[in-house]
This record gives sequence, C-alpha cells and structure tokens, in this order.
Amino acid sequence: MGFGPGIFCRTPTLYVGGQWGENFLDAYDIASRVSGNGAQNYSFNGGIVVPLGSRVIEYCRQMAQSIARDREISSQLSMIRACAALEKEGLVVDPEKFPLLKPCVKSPQAMQSNPTNTNKKPTSARKPAVELKPKTTRML
Repeated sequence: MGFGPGIFCRTPTLYVGGQWGENFLDAYDIASRVSGNGAQNYSFNGGIVVPLGSRVIEYCRQMAQSIARDREISSQLSMIRACAALEKEGLVVDPEKFPLLKPCVKSPQAMQSNPTNTNKKPTSARKPAVELKPKTTRML
C-alpha cells in the first residue's frame, strides 16, 4: 500500500502468473522419413505473500499516520488562509452554492462581536521596537 513517493508498506499480497509457449521444428530426415517435431508448454503459478515478524510494518503504520495527520493539518491551514482572504476581500460565501467553503461562513454572533467594516482606530498603543545588538563580533 503506497502513502507517498517511495513509501510503500508491506501487506499480504496475492499474486497470480502464467506462461504459454510452443515451438515447431521442420527438419526432414531422409533415413527415417520423419519430418519435424513440436511442443506446447503451459505453466500457471500463484500464491500469497505474508510479511511475518517484522517491526517495519509497525514503523510503516506510524509513518502513514504521521503523513495523514500532516496532510490534514495542511488542508486545515489552507482553509483558514482561504477564509481569511475571502474576509479581507469582503466576499460573503453562500454555503448553498459553495458547500466546501461552509466553514468560512461566520455565525451571526461572531459578526456582531467582530464586525469587518470598522472605522475605529485600535485603542491599544504599539510598543516601541526593541533594538537588537549582536552578541558576538564575528562576521559571516
């Protein structure tokens, strides 16, 4: 089972194979007055491969869980960024037309507590910037 580029976990596998072949030879023998020979070959194989007694399977499961979690976090961050961009542009999402953007729809309570169109200046004063000085004299 594959979880990403180069990440494949060993799982029980069923395999089936087969082969068919034939050959004919036409070499006339004057002494025996017999000409040629022929053969047809068939083969079939199959089996089940089961990985046994390896910790690699456990490590692969942990890797798959980690990859799945990272992708879920990435998807949620993308949704947060998309919602913030829509809000910044002042666009209102219609959940009927765009059901995947439904998390971007603000509830009426959230709109009352944090309106988007405010002309008020923030009341908190900005702190002065801290002057940063290097601790060493070494240059890069």
